[in-house]
Order: sequence, then structure tokens, then C-alpha cells
Amino acid sequence: MHKQKGNVSLTVMTSAVLLFVFFFILFDLTRIFVAREQTKNASDAAVLAAAQNLIYFDQDKSRAIARKAAGEHGCRLVYIEVGYDEVIVCAEIEPDLALIDRFFPQGLRIQSVSSAKVLYPWDHGFGYCSYYQFDYGRIDG
Repeated sequence: MHKQKGNVSLTVMTSAVLLFVFFFILFDLTRIFVAREQTKNASDAAVLAAAQNLIYFDQDKSRAIARKAAGEHGCRLVYIEVGYDEVIVCAEIEPDLALIDRFFPQGLRIQSVSSAKVLYPWDHGFGYCSYYQFDYGRIDG
């Protein structure tokens, strides 16, 4: 009879530890999904803000606006690529995790990429202008 009490306490302790680890993993996965949504919102906001500024053909201001929009969402702008009628942005965040950080000491980074295409009223889509083409190169963030 005495051995069964020891086995039960060992089983309960093992179950409690496994349940504890399971909840920490679940907590970390939830934080990862929240960070994913946060980076997606940041990259969407940054690309839309930069695309709205394309009409002024100011690359530096587009980059600054995109960086500010990503920062307002708690993310870092990894890169921005500005073309004549398209903007591509990548935002990144390093979430603070409880258990997974113990196994990956270099950290976990979550990135999201968004792009926007601009259709100008004078562009070839409307047929008003077919001989001007502007091209802006890649801007590293």
C-alpha cells in the first residue's frame, strides 16, 4: 500500500510538469501569432504610407514615412523597395517568449512583407501617357 502512494505522487508531479510545459508552449505560440499579426499590420501600414507619397517622387521621404509607420506598430523596417508604381516593404519584430527563447538563445524574428501597386491617372493604364517611364532603385532600410 505504501508503494502506491509514492507512485501516485510521482505521476501527479510528472503530469503537473508536463502541463506546465504545455501551457508555456501554448503561451509562446500565442505570442508568435500576435507578433505575426503585428508585423503584418506594420508592413501594411508602412507600404500604404510610402505608396501614398509616391506621387511626389521623393524616395527619402517615402522611406522615412514607411519607417515611422512600422515603428508606430512596434516593428523595425528591414527593407523598402520603391519603384515608379510599386512599393515593397518588410517589417520585423523579435517577440519576447517565455520558453522557446530558452532553446533558441539567438532569438526568434518574425517578418512580414507587403507590397502596393499605384495606378497613376496619367499612366499607361488610362492611355494618357505611353512614353515616360520613371525607375527608382532599391533603398535599403
